Amino acid sequence: MTSTIKASLLLLTMLAFCQAAHAAITTSIDGGTSYIHLGTLTAKECKAVLESPVSASQQFAFDGRILVPDASICHDGIKLAFVRKEAVVRTTKDGVTTWPLGKKDCTKVATRMLETHRPVQVNGTNVTSPELVEATCSKLSNAVTVPL
Repeated sequence: MTSTIKASLLLLTMLAFCQAAHAAITTSIDGGTSYIHLGTLTAKECKAVLESPVSASQQFAFDGRILVPDASICHDGIKLAFVRKEAVVRTTKDGVTTWPLGKKDCTKVATRMLETHRPVQVNGTNVTSPELVEATCSKLSNAVTVPL
């Protein structure tokens, strides 16, 4: 719960900061990694983000590479992104979804869920047997849903 609150506060801080810097905020998913692209920043803005206590436990991508945060990386024109490598679980009225998952993790999660729930949905497709899981987890980024 605390980590979710911290992540939410960081996100709100980043969005407010980047809006003031006229950054273009976009998102993307690559395999099991999610990005919030904060845009192009000056060296001073980059350092301000990294020196914030809110950023201490967060992961960032600098110019497209996930690196350990260090103010020496900052330069004018740096592209900064907030990164999350772990999948998240989202509950809706229709089911419980784990995403984003790379192909290997998708196969593991779907196979494990099929042991106790049938069917499960992989990328919106009903899957009823473990033999079908690998073919259904074919995307670079996947979602596994256990219907309610």
